[in-house]
Amino acid sequence: MSANSMRKKMFGAYGSPRSNLTNVEALRAIAALAVVLVHLRVFLQMLRIPNIGGGGVDLFFVISGYLMVYTTRRSTPRPFEFFARRLARIAPMYWLVTCAVYAIALCMPRLLQATRADPVQLFKSLAFIPFKKSNGLAEPVVFVGWTLNYEMFFYALFALGLAVRPYAAGLAATSVTLVALVSIRHLVPQASTIGFFYTSSLILEFAYGMWLALVIPRLPPTASERAKRGVWACVLVGLLLLVTSADAAPQLPRAAWPGIPAALVLGGAVALERWGWRIASPLWLALGEASYSIYLTHPSRRKRFRGRQNRSDRTPL
Repeated sequence: MSANSMRKKMFGAYGSPRSNLTNVEALRAIAALAVVLVHLRVFLQMLRIPNIGGGGVDLFFVISGYLMVYTTRRSTPRPFEFFARRLARIAPMYWLVTCAVYAIALCMPRLLQATRADPVQLFKSLAFIPFKKSNGLAEPVVFVGWTLNYEMFFYALFALGLAVRPYAAGLAATSVTLVALVSIRHLVPQASTIGFFYTSSLILEFAYGMWLALVIPRLPPTASERAKRGVWACVLVGLLLLVTSADAAPQLPRAAWPGIPAALVLGGAVALERWGWRIASPLWLALGEASYSIYLTHPSRRKRFRGRQNRSDRTPL
């Protein structure tokens, strides 16, 4: 097999793609594996490997915003129908894992760190209500579930936007609401966990994905080979920056870094698929389909909380 044929088989091929979400599926796999690397950094440090994977959550959020528009822009489901479908897709497995971890907290509490067998915390976790643990972080019983609190909040907000007509006006209303929430962050008392949680700049990453889903379909249906290779190179460089340099600019809001690199990676990957260049590796696509399960159930080893955590591994309070 020639080198060119092997490249096309494993990494992409020109022509009509089987799915308009093939590259997005591969990016979900990358995001999930990046999060796994973050949570295994104690072991990586033992091997003298620097912190990597910090932008995985940000890539997940941008992808989520993209998918919500992609899946509703033509069918435009009713708000309740949309939210019910998202809840049915996300909640059952999360609730199962939450109850399992709570059972461990009851029977073998020494295996856990800040998670306690507190019925109130269990209820808030199952209801996607943010609260602070003893380590000062707004994490539910399953600590990675803090991202799902954001996801469910975004789904609820997006569902309300679906009630606005025309469709684009609903997207605009949702985006404006996200921007407004971030804008009032300095007015929210830090003692208000819920208020401070939902005014983080992180929520702007959902808006990035939403508008990418509107902009990308307006690109020309074809592009030159040189343009495709240029965008592909930008995606690779963006991914490298995303997974290795999430803490490179801690003074910037997270929506700026690594949020903007995450949006550039997604935008480039979707543009490439529109032009007929897609990831064709069955392994990456399978990992993408399993990304949610990987995210919820992957093993982790985190150091006990001592002051400021790594930016990529903490809730944005």
